[in-house]
Amino acid sequence: MRWLPHLEVSYCTNVHPGEGLDALQRQITQDIPIVKSLVSPHQSFGSGLRIGAETLQAFQSAPLTLNQFTQQMKENDIYLFSVNGFPYGDFAAPCVKETVYSPDWSTSRRVDYTLALAQFMSNMPGPSIRSISTVAGGFIPNNINLKSHDDQFRVRFGDLAQGLYELEEETGISVRIALEPEPWTRLERIEQVPSFFEEVVWPSSPYASKYIGLCYDTCHQALAFEDPITSWRSLVTHQVPIYKVQISNALSLKDPKNDVARAQLLSFAEPRYLHQVTALTPDGRLLRALDLPTLEPLSTEWLDALEWRCHFHVPIWWHETNNANSASSDLSDELCTTYQHWREIATLIRNPNAQPHTQTDHPLHVEVETYSWHVLPDHLKSKLGLHDEIKRELEALKSTLMNRSISA
Repeated sequence: MRWLPHLEVSYCTNVHPGEGLDALQRQITQDIPIVKSLVSPHQSFGSGLRIGAETLQAFQSAPLTLNQFTQQMKENDIYLFSVNGFPYGDFAAPCVKETVYSPDWSTSRRVDYTLALAQFMSNMPGPSIRSISTVAGGFIPNNINLKSHDDQFRVRFGDLAQGLYELEEETGISVRIALEPEPWTRLERIEQVPSFFEEVVWPSSPYASKYIGLCYDTCHQALAFEDPITSWRSLVTHQVPIYKVQISNALSLKDPKNDVARAQLLSFAEPRYLHQVTALTPDGRLLRALDLPTLEPLSTEWLDALEWRCHFHVPIWWHETNNANSASSDLSDELCTTYQHWREIATLIRNPNAQPHTQTDHPLHVEVETYSWHVLPDHLKSKLGLHDEIKRELEALKSTLMNRSISA
C-alpha cells in the first residue's frame, strides 16, 4: 500500500502459521485477500511474505506450481515487494528458539537460500526494486568472539552481491538485502553497524554497496535502549542504506522490584521463540538474558535496574494501561511497551528525505511484524480474530504516518 508515495507498507505474513506450498497458497487465496478487503479494498495490495526453504524447494521441483501461484497473486490483486528471509525453516514449529538463526552467513546454504528467494521474487508481480530481510551475520551468544566469522561473512556477501547483480541483469528486478540487527547476533546496536559495513560488507564486492543494506526493527533496537532518532541519523551519516523498517513493539518493565508486574512479564515465557531480555542499570550498563526463563533466580543487579525490556513482539497499539488504548485491564500499571520507539521511527519516515536512499521510485519498505499472537498468554489472546487484529495494527501505523500534528 502506498499511503505516502515514498513508503511501501504492509504486514509480514509470518503471523500466519504453516510451512510449505499449501500454507503459502492459503495465505494468497484466503488470509491476505481478507486483510486486503479490510484495509485496501479498491487498491492493489503489496505483500510482505515469509517463505522458508522447504517452500522454495517445492516451487523449484514443480515449475507449473510457480506459474499457478503467480496467477493467483494477480487474480487476488496482490503484488510482492518484500520477503522475510530471516527464518530458514518452519517459523511455527513447536520450538524455534536459536534455530531461527541457522544457517547463518558463514555458510553457502544461507547464500543459496537467499538467492533462491530473490529468483522467486523476480517471477512475481511487483515493483522493480524489492527487499529481503535477513539475519545480521549470525547468532553470537554473549558476544563471545564477536568478529570470529567476519572473514567468512565477507566471502558470502560477495557471492550474494554477485548473484543479485546477475539476477538484475537477467530480469530487470533489483532485490536488496536488509540485514536485521537483533540481540545476540553479529549486529545488535546501531553503533556496531558502520564499522561492519566498512570492514565486512562493502569490501566483499563492487556490487555490495548497492545490494546490501539494513533492516531497522523497532523492537530490536528498543532492546538496545537506543534513542531511535539518533540511531537513524547515525546510519544516514555513515551512508548505510536502510531498505526496510519493521514496525514492532517490545515489552517494558519500568519497576523491576514490583513483584506483580515482574511476575506478569515472566508469564510471557513460552516454548516456541526466544524472548531475550535486557536491563538498563543506574550506571548505564546493559544486562542481558538470552530468554525469559533464564532470569530466575534473580540477582540484586537485575532488581536494581532502571528498566527491563523483553523481545516479545506484542501488538503495536499496546502501551501503558492508564491510556485509553491500553492492551488490557489485566496488565499491571508497571508492565508497559516500547510503543514510543516505533512511533518516533514512523514519524521520522513520513519525511521522504529521512534518508537519501528513499524516493518515490525507490520506496522504503515498511512492515508491521507482530507474529506472536498465537503464543501470547491465554488471557491476552485476541477476541477479535487475527485478520481484524492485523487491520487494527495497520490502522495504528497509518494514523501515525498520516498525522501531520505529530512533529518529526
